[in-house]
Amino acid sequence: MFFGMPTLIELNTVEDCAALCKELGLQFVELNMNLPQCQLNRIDVPYFKEIAEKYGISTRSIWTKTWMSATLTRILQMDTGAL
Repeated sequence: MFFGMPTLIELNTVEDCAALCKELGLQFVELNMNLPQCQLNRIDVPYFKEIAEKYGISTRSIWTKTWMSATLTRILQMDTGAL
């Protein structure tokens, strides 16, 4: 079982969240697609992977949640005709 934390609005970067995640002994950071640093146009997969490796965070959990959120965003945009 994995224990993690959401992206915190109080922290400015995904790396800040990853550092706190490691400090708290958690395994993943759930990316919140509502925050600017996690929006589709700012997701840099190699950079996120580097952060995950640097702080010992599960990349599977990170990428699964990113993929789910990104897919949900795309679906919602199609439903509203925003694409």
